[in-house]
Amino acid sequence: MWIFAKSAIFMGLAVFHLNTLAAEPEEHRPETTRVIVKLKQSSSPESYNLGALSNPLGYMKSKYARQSFGEIQTLGLPDLIVAEMSAEGVESLRKDSNVIAVVEDYLSKPSWTFTDSASGLTTIGEVDGKNDSWEGKGETIAIVDTGINASHPFLQGKLVGEACFSSISSSSPKSKSLCPNGLETQIMKGAGKDCSSSTIGCGHGTHVAGIAVGGPVTFKGEVLQGTAPGSKFISVQVYSQFDDPSLCGGNSTPCVLSFASDQIRALNYLYTIHKETGLAVVNMSMGHGAFSKSCADDILSESIQKLVSGNVAVVAASGNEGLLGASSSPACIPGVISVGAVDVFNHLAYSYSNTAVTTTLLALGDNVLSSDQGGGYGRKTGTSMAAPQVSGALVLLRSKLPSAKVPDLVKVLKASGTQVIDGRTGQKFTALNIVSLEKFPVGTVEPAQHNDGDPQSTVVNSLPSRVVVIPQENVSVAPTDHVAAELETVTGKTTEVKDRDGFYIIEMKGGVNEKDKAAIQHVFGEKSKIAIDALSFPNN
Repeated sequence: MWIFAKSAIFMGLAVFHLNTLAAEPEEHRPETTRVIVKLKQSSSPESYNLGALSNPLGYMKSKYARQSFGEIQTLGLPDLIVAEMSAEGVESLRKDSNVIAVVEDYLSKPSWTFTDSASGLTTIGEVDGKNDSWEGKGETIAIVDTGINASHPFLQGKLVGEACFSSISSSSPKSKSLCPNGLETQIMKGAGKDCSSSTIGCGHGTHVAGIAVGGPVTFKGEVLQGTAPGSKFISVQVYSQFDDPSLCGGNSTPCVLSFASDQIRALNYLYTIHKETGLAVVNMSMGHGAFSKSCADDILSESIQKLVSGNVAVVAASGNEGLLGASSSPACIPGVISVGAVDVFNHLAYSYSNTAVTTTLLALGDNVLSSDQGGGYGRKTGTSMAAPQVSGALVLLRSKLPSAKVPDLVKVLKASGTQVIDGRTGQKFTALNIVSLEKFPVGTVEPAQHNDGDPQSTVVNSLPSRVVVIPQENVSVAPTDHVAAELETVTGKTTEVKDRDGFYIIEMKGGVNEKDKAAIQHVFGEKSKIAIDALSFPNN
């Protein structure tokens, strides 16, 4: 079912063209700043002589016409307006008694490392491939991202709606729209497609979507699937193109970044359709800034709270700056489920994952296998990869507990999860454990009771029993039966080894611990790559 019915209502995104000023040659224009303005809203036209605050957009047009440039737009909420203002105009807004707040229309980036870890092995979606009851059937996730290649084999037949909110900014920094129609808004089939692979950051949404809902498909003889393969998704593209090297992290351009105003428009649009689409979760694998505590005053907060009040979970990546005691926005906003990352051995991914008091859960972030933009499969690293696993787990639970409130679903994820302790601070976190969740009595919603232990290695639940290995280059590996025998002798554990043409799958009864890992590396080389095989499942 395609959902576009409310687009006409949502296009209460009214736009006023300030023709006189917009036509002024760019070289004659003063320097401008792109800002979001929150106005006091009144139902009484007497509050302003032209009835302005019963019509905040009209108020802005009337009072600030000569201090604004380009277009003035509402953001799906009548009291939130985005505009490109002169310095004089910004100062006037700050002094205006009818203005509650003036904030920069800040930019967010995808929360991944911008690298393709092709040598990695970790996959996602650790669920029993034969258990159809844990697929999230009938549920919908909105992926607010760079767009999605919905024709990818991993995602075919799962798309139920599309939209694009991508700003064209003439202020510094300048941006171009990535909506297929070239405009700032598009709500129709094709609007949510992924952007060009030649642009840095594109492909992110396709990868994230696969982690959440992809598959099942057969890949290299194995069944691959995302966390909730029975669920559908809505693709909402919120990124714009930038050509400034200083914004793109070096000399390479162009790249994609997302204006806060476009995220607000997307969130408000999703709120208008959440009931008719059965929307359960909004995934935002993106981030801006660093916040050591809850950021309730963030400009996205009001739009997020509306979704939360509608029992829609909002999941966000904590960010990839490796910060201790801080996370990015929107992960810091109250009501958001903030997701950090663990590595393949369920240790906190210190090297990149932000953690803070606002961090709700952790999930696998290292070398996660999912759909690539071009139709193949690749591995990416980041809290962007962790967040959609939590989104997928939430829709799995929603399919089992359709009337449960989001906080109760989060309690189940925590109660069924694995304890992870930050060795730097002793702080305890809970990592998502899909295998444990599948076996968990879903009527139980009491939080997990954790035990203390070694802060560097403590995990409460079982060790991984199945790992995959890429041998060190130039190491000659013996036949699999010989390898299994050698590992059994060293570890004392029943072991099965399978050759998968370039990598090996090792199953070890009792789980693979650090000593077992050393034994495996003795056979395959000290520089061999070892990771949990958490998505691939044999057909037998």
